[in-house]
Amino acid sequence: MRILIFLLIFLVSLTNLYAQTEKTGESEQVNQVITRFFDGIAALNMNQMKQFVTTDFLLLEGGDVWNLDTLAVHMNQLKTGSFSRTNRLNFIRTEIKENIAWVAYDNAADMIIKGQKRNARWLESAVLIKEGKEWKIQMLHSTPTQAKK
Repeated sequence: MRILIFLLIFLVSLTNLYAQTEKTGESEQVNQVITRFFDGIAALNMNQMKQFVTTDFLLLEGGDVWNLDTLAVHMNQLKTGSFSRTNRLNFIRTEIKENIAWVAYDNAADMIIKGQKRNARWLESAVLIKEGKEWKIQMLHSTPTQAKK
């Protein structure tokens, strides 16, 4: 009887461990989508960014409502001069419920725009949906923040 109880507890533990590992893997995939999207911004590469968003992508940027076309207009303005951007994303929380995920993260960027250094920070959240086997950003909300003194 003790062996049966031990085996039952052991099997339940393995199942929980597998579920936790699977959830961690999914969370990493979701976070990687966010990272790669911002890599596309750093490269000013709209085709790269399109891979990671839904067709109805919505960006709430500092109080304005943008879509991918609006973002493209702003990015194209940066192509006229020298531009570089290095992103630093610090993921705060990633939650997944079936085919929907939401993420909260700090986003910091060191940029050089037309020879001038700039640093920017945002507190952001994103909602992703799973299309087939791929996670895609459906909505991103960005709030500019100031560095803490």
